Amino acid sequence: MCYNKDNKGGSAVEVYGDILFLINAGMDALCLLMTARLMHIPQKTWRWLIASAVGGVYAVAVLWMNVGQPWGFLIDMSICLLMCGISFHHKGSLRRIPLYGIVYMALSMVMGGVMTALYQLLRRAGIAAWLPGGDDSISSVAFLLLAVLGGLVTHGWSQFFKKKHITKTCTLTIRVGERMVSVTGMEDSGNLLRDPMGGGVVIPVKIQAVIPLLSSPMQALLSKQDIGSESLWELPEAHRVRLIPTDTATGEGMMIALRPDEILLHINDKSPYAIKALIAPTTLPESPTDALLPSDLMI
Repeated sequence: MCYNKDNKGGSAVEVYGDILFLINAGMDALCLLMTARLMHIPQKTWRWLIASAVGGVYAVAVLWMNVGQPWGFLIDMSICLLMCGISFHHKGSLRRIPLYGIVYMALSMVMGGVMTALYQLLRRAGIAAWLPGGDDSISSVAFLLLAVLGGLVTHGWSQFFKKKHITKTCTLTIRVGERMVSVTGMEDSGNLLRDPMGGGVVIPVKIQAVIPLLSSPMQALLSKQDIGSESLWELPEAHRVRLIPTDTATGEGMMIALRPDEILLHINDKSPYAIKALIAPTTLPESPTDALLPSDLMI
């Protein structure tokens, strides 16, 4: 148990540190988990638990802090980035931590808004009086119940938009010389691959879907993923080859991409139209379609 002074009357307010820690750690854990799901970030349980515990400890420590609003805001942001760094950091991901922090803070605000709206709705309906704490105050038990309900609502909201997002599909017709294939594709907002030479977009495509476009030596090279070999430049497709730097959840690397002669994009009932892009034959085990297109192509 600890005490904190009321800013208005100077009276001491009784606060249970263990309850405060558990509530905030639980809320942080929920928001970190939803951030990981939305951003497709691989997450280790022990990192997630440590990051949540840091948030809970900070919530208790704030009771003794009196640094003013500007410094308090900077400390809040620093702790948020620290939590995201602990939970989401992996090789090559340091520069993405601020983005993860923004998503985490947005989800935290949404969670807080949902909980407030739910409590006000319960008060108007006369149900709040049934909760521990009564109409004018809210107990830790009621807060936890609202947190769980708010988390479910927020998770349902994110899943709804996620499902709407992944249903945006298309068909790609790719031509290399006289050879041509048609593959299915879908929008992937996480595809930020670009050709460092010309800045063109890169579309990862399942190898099996574009095998008719590849020479036998290229198929053998892709199966080995030996892009450091000099044989890369001895391929029949050598004049089409680009090496694309990648930064994924498993670390940094290089990807082989090809410049086709033509790519036609067909979205829903629109007429097919030509796009400029590279294709990167690779494995996409979790993708329900053959190709993943960046958002700026799916207009």
